[in-house]
Amino acid sequence: MDASELLLSLLVLTPVTEWRSVSETSRTACTDMTRFSYKLMEGEAFYFVPSIFDYSDLPNDNVTWYKVRPEMEIITSDENQKVHSHGAALLLLNVSAEDSGDYMAKESVASGKCFNYPLKIDVFNKTSGEDVTFGPINNSDLTKRIPCPDNVNKTCVTFKGRFTWYKGTDLLHGEHKDDLFVFEATKQHEDIYTCVCTWTHYQHT
Repeated sequence: MDASELLLSLLVLTPVTEWRSVSETSRTACTDMTRFSYKLMEGEAFYFVPSIFDYSDLPNDNVTWYKVRPEMEIITSDENQKVHSHGAALLLLNVSAEDSGDYMAKESVASGKCFNYPLKIDVFNKTSGEDVTFGPINNSDLTKRIPCPDNVNKTCVTFKGRFTWYKGTDLLHGEHKDDLFVFEATKQHEDIYTCVCTWTHYQHT
């Protein structure tokens, strides 16, 4: 790997639940939209809003979140719960392997139509060896720009969180922006760079 291939991985430190069954027909009658998929590490937190919705225009009372099991089960809106919804937003705090699986947001609109926004989450432990990086930074510039992934960036902005960065396991002191710049990159700069967003939600950090 040359100096143009600096790796970026993501770790989000932040802060299932009460379920109710609903008919499977409520799922199949709707239009399925693009499916998103994320890999998480145990202990992280996760905040997700389907891209069609504006983060600044929450909550959306027309949206209901489900955990997809043999039966569709509504996710609670109780913000004291480890997994809960807030309108169009889904929050998972301190994720564990049991949180892996398929989720779905259902939007019902005034015309009577409805739309499904599927989401796949896989949770791994630190000894799994699973690659959860976002891939290499492929450019030939001497200065490398490493962006914090968009979903994490939006989460930090929404919750007024704080960015920190790591090179391998080493904290990069003074780096608290959503972009990290590596100037005059050489072989010694090759590593996995981790963007960490710390935010607080209902006294959970």
